[in-house]
Amino acid sequence: MSAARLTWDLNHPRDLLDKLGRELDRLKDGNREDSADHALNFAVTAWHLTEWVWASIKGNYPLRQRLAAEIGEPAAAFGVEAFQKWAMRSGDIAVCQAICTFAKHVGADRAQSYSTDAQYVDSKWGTSPWDETPWDGRYQLVIVDQGKREPAIPIFERALSFWTQFIHQNCARD
Repeated sequence: MSAARLTWDLNHPRDLLDKLGRELDRLKDGNREDSADHALNFAVTAWHLTEWVWASIKGNYPLRQRLAAEIGEPAAAFGVEAFQKWAMRSGDIAVCQAICTFAKHVGADRAQSYSTDAQYVDSKWGTSPWDETPWDGRYQLVIVDQGKREPAIPIFERALSFWTQFIHQNCARD
């Protein structure tokens, strides 16, 4: 069975990038339960893009050399784990990794190694604690990472931007 059939024709990093954008749009439009679903789907997809992108770029030795140098790794040893380390320099991708891994492993033991937490903001707050924007009456997801509280949507928008820029520059369709 082909990989394309196993992933419903999602067979290139750009296909997953498009999925990431759709999940973000759905997150913005969803109710409390739907928002949580789409936020988790977004985080899982954003993190797993490290593997999809790696599969697309692993034969590009000049790119591997550059990325390896950016994180102080030898180019010859620059594999998927090193690429994931490189991608996690974006704190937003690191947040997605924490959410994805925590969900996959039900938080067991791994929770102690994360400084990330996901929460809801409800109507009792009136305005958000991170700015003076009035609350629009919908539930909002927030992420607390290393003590800093931020709405999930801007974190996910930055993660989408990170992948959009990298994929469009480095992952040509065959």
